[in-house]
Amino acid sequence: MPIPIFKGDSPIVTLEQWFELAGPKGKDVQWVDGRSAKECARAWLEELDTVPPEISQLLQQLDGGPLVVERVEPEALLTFDGHGGPRCADIAMWATNTRGPVAITVEAKADESFDRLLPEVLVAGLERRLKLPASGAFARATELVQALFGSRGKGEPRLDQMRYQLMTAVAGTLAMAQRHNASRAVVIIHEFHSTQTSRTKLQANARDLDVFVNRLSRGAVTAVEPGVLHGPFTVPGAPLFAKPASLYVGKAIRVVGEPTP
Repeated sequence: MPIPIFKGDSPIVTLEQWFELAGPKGKDVQWVDGRSAKECARAWLEELDTVPPEISQLLQQLDGGPLVVERVEPEALLTFDGHGGPRCADIAMWATNTRGPVAITVEAKADESFDRLLPEVLVAGLERRLKLPASGAFARATELVQALFGSRGKGEPRLDQMRYQLMTAVAGTLAMAQRHNASRAVVIIHEFHSTQTSRTKLQANARDLDVFVNRLSRGAVTAVEPGVLHGPFTVPGAPLFAKPASLYVGKAIRVVGEPTP
């Protein structure tokens, strides 16, 4: 049975359709062999009757038996607050098994960073508020912190080490779960290694993900091992989520070439 990949009401079964309906903002500039946008599309279109095997390896670790995939949507817009635009997930997947619905998002990543560190976001939000008093950028960042992190425990990473894209990725997935009455939310980083990527940058991203999950899990997970689905974690939720879903985080790697130093 084919995996139902759609953008709106339009099915996607070819790279050309993916590019036309859900291509990157930079279009041809970002649609490059070895980079995340194009390699993500290739991975999902390679075998239309199943999810990419490295993603499947992670999802098989959820309890409740095999997942039935109801819909896959690239470039899915997931609203998680009232302060600005929605989170754009590279992949959103709606699925279910014997334990009920599961909300899954995938962040495709070559060696691009996970956006800015939290202090940069907070300062930029304050600067924007001085210019535009109605701006919600600062409020968005502070509410994300409250919703995702408890008070810092002994040995846990500081908030100034958190990458903002990881925070919005989790928030978007929790909002998706809440909207579809799913008790489980899964965030997967799908990393692509190629001749267009730098080993140094890949290692920096791995450290940033480890630090984030360490704090998110209250120190239960200090390193994210590829191929292992970590969780469930429970986050505070308020003020964004009344009853946050149980959260899982995993990392999958696809090698399409040897990274440069």
